[in-house]
Amino acid sequence: MQYLFGMHPVLEAVKSGRKFDKVLLKQGLEGVQFRELMDLLTANEIPFQFVPAEKLNRTTRGAHQGVIAYISQIDYVDIEQLVNNALSRTLSPLIVILDGVSDVRNLGAIARSLECAGGNGIIVPAKGGAAINADAVKASAGALLRMDTCKVSNLRVAAYYLKQSGFRLVAATEKVDRLIYDVDLRKTIKELVRWQEEMSNHCWPTLFFNNHDTPRMNSKVDHTGKYNSEISKLLITVLMTLKGTPYLYQGEEIGMTNYPFKKLDEYKDVETLSVYESFRKKYKANKNQAMKHLLYGSRDHARTPMQWNDEEYAGFSSHKPWLNVNPNYKEINVERQTKQPDSVLNYYKKAIKLRHDNKCLIYGSFKKHNTDNDIFMFERNYKDEKFTVLINLTDKIKKNHHHINGELMLCSYETKSDYLRPYEARVYRISRIA
Repeated sequence: MQYLFGMHPVLEAVKSGRKFDKVLLKQGLEGVQFRELMDLLTANEIPFQFVPAEKLNRTTRGAHQGVIAYISQIDYVDIEQLVNNALSRTLSPLIVILDGVSDVRNLGAIARSLECAGGNGIIVPAKGGAAINADAVKASAGALLRMDTCKVSNLRVAAYYLKQSGFRLVAATEKVDRLIYDVDLRKTIKELVRWQEEMSNHCWPTLFFNNHDTPRMNSKVDHTGKYNSEISKLLITVLMTLKGTPYLYQGEEIGMTNYPFKKLDEYKDVETLSVYESFRKKYKANKNQAMKHLLYGSRDHARTPMQWNDEEYAGFSSHKPWLNVNPNYKEINVERQTKQPDSVLNYYKKAIKLRHDNKCLIYGSFKKHNTDNDIFMFERNYKDEKFTVLINLTDKIKKNHHHINGELMLCSYETKSDYLRPYEARVYRISRIA
């Protein structure tokens, strides 16, 4: 970490507006310049700490005069600028407030993930948080250099300012029974609808549920696997009927699930192993508690070998792969599903073909119907075409109060029913009267 030392150099640097992460002051310092420096540090909300002279001497052999200031690796912005920049770049900005994150690698990993998620900025506390130093920047893969970062003295005030600026606040902590990886489709769909209604007229959305950095979506909705096929079909129905470009991640076309990790040495992801150490050392979690968090949240779930057939290593390789093959590969694999008319794979093919054959599902306008929260119903309209999509977002059987006068083009269940079955998805083409 770069630093500046000496009373006069530090004093002049602060006056010129130079940003510092922290200033170390020798215990017992006095004098006019010292009092002037203290006033400036306080006014500019620059963290400072009184330390023994020995610590300063270990940091530098130069004439530090009782003052060492650590230079910021990044240029901070104030919260007003942070919010204005975020709102000017997107209609749906995302800002993360960090509290209690003291490890620079965790800070860097969060910044890296936030940038990948399309985030717009980070708010960190002036005191008590991890330093944004060279190690943090390296762990972020440079994200901290590209992203607006705001340092505040009071996180509560910052949260209030965001709320008054129109942001919706969502809190996350590791000290809960329900994990952040658990997905309620009703809440997920609300966000997708907001994107369709607020953004699709101004830009072309990206549609996806899975990628290599997150556990598999079908397993996040249902850890038991009871409704794996139904959920997998529901997800592709949503992707192929909303406006935007859908992206599919390897394995989701056959409904590949999270891996049932039982031992720490089965994980290979560096971030996962770091999280385990953090839970054990920092949060004093026992082994079972730490392993529970890894089981639901590891990135390795999405990185297990593709399951092609029921042969050794699922046909992925003739040698043992870097990650174990999911034990369910004999039931969930491409070869088997190719032969099953009602398989997830064949349903994916039908859904993709339906989208390709109908411009309405690509370019049509989007309109959501008013239903209860358990049901997702919307229509797409384009020229003389109209499609209506009806989806049950729960594992409960629901009464179907929506009698649609149209041709059933796609259904995630093979048999007909007057009810909407768990996670059932239907797509209707509506005949128009000239």
